[in-house]
Amino acid sequence: MPAQAKPIINVGTDLPNSNTLNDITEDVILTGAVTGGTRIRIPTGNTLNITFSNLSITNVGDYNAAFEIQSGATVHLTLEGSNTLTSGGDCAGLQVPAGASLFIEGEGELMATGGDGSSGIGGGYRGSGGTVTIYGGIITATGGYDGSGIGGGYNGSGGTTTIYGGTVIAVAGHNNAAAIGAGSYNSNHGSTTVHGTHWEHWTSANTTPPTVATNSGAYTHSTSHRYVKLVDTRPQITWTGLTANGESKTTNTTELTLTFSAEPTGLTADNIKVMGATKVALTGTGTTRTLAITDLKRSNGKNVTVSITSSPADADIILLPPLSRTVQVWNTAPPRKVSGITVRGGGSLIIGKP
Repeated sequence: MPAQAKPIINVGTDLPNSNTLNDITEDVILTGAVTGGTRIRIPTGNTLNITFSNLSITNVGDYNAAFEIQSGATVHLTLEGSNTLTSGGDCAGLQVPAGASLFIEGEGELMATGGDGSSGIGGGYRGSGGTVTIYGGIITATGGYDGSGIGGGYNGSGGTTTIYGGTVIAVAGHNNAAAIGAGSYNSNHGSTTVHGTHWEHWTSANTTPPTVATNSGAYTHSTSHRYVKLVDTRPQITWTGLTANGESKTTNTTELTLTFSAEPTGLTADNIKVMGATKVALTGTGTTRTLAITDLKRSNGKNVTVSITSSPADADIILLPPLSRTVQVWNTAPPRKVSGITVRGGGSLIIGKP
């Protein structure tokens, strides 16, 4: 059966706007704007795919988080358009405490601002950060007074932050909080890993953007940074076409040709998945790649599906969606022989056309 579309919830019209906490327990698209108390929580035990699509939740009041992932819950977050979360005192802009996990991808923007004593993304007041993994998007995480940009709130440890791609701006609040790491008065900054050597980055011991020249290449994390900006410099290209060789009832399909808007440097057969055939090898130069296939499992004139799942840590490019395509293929194989069937009375049985 085809996958069902995620329900769309407009926080400005579909949820009560009266200091209400709304538990979300299914995959949804969140959109719309609300100010004055309405907020979202993902309860413990849920693993959800959530999309922010031009979402704004602000002025939720002290001791309230605009969006909270409880410990023991996981959210795979896709960003579309421009999105804003602003929490009250003691709460992170996007609250991801110890024991919670957040994975961010997409091409949209997110501005998450914590209240006093709290991080932009991570722990609230005296709260440690959870696990935050960023694959894409334009993310600005700003901590409140004594809070980190991404990580712990006041006296909270840093948690685990891993960055594969996108643009990430992390700004600590006042005092000794880190841009990425622990909040003030905690020396346990947790783990921060930035993959690859494809970054332009700005860093400062202050909470304002530095005036020094941009650095390029691998980023080395430092807990003395109060301001960090990381920009993925890999070229963004589009997968523009997919064709197959062969001819109906005459020649089997043995090759699939993929075309791109620019050379897909670093793309290998390991990054490609074929449903309906077995991949063999990927060859080609420039904007074209040819994928040899065998063991075609689709009948003549049917489609195979090809998906590209490039590893953000290793690929030299960023492939823009869509990353899955179908193509018609040709299969002239004769009908399969069937054994183990006995025809009573000495007759004959023909499977397929004679």
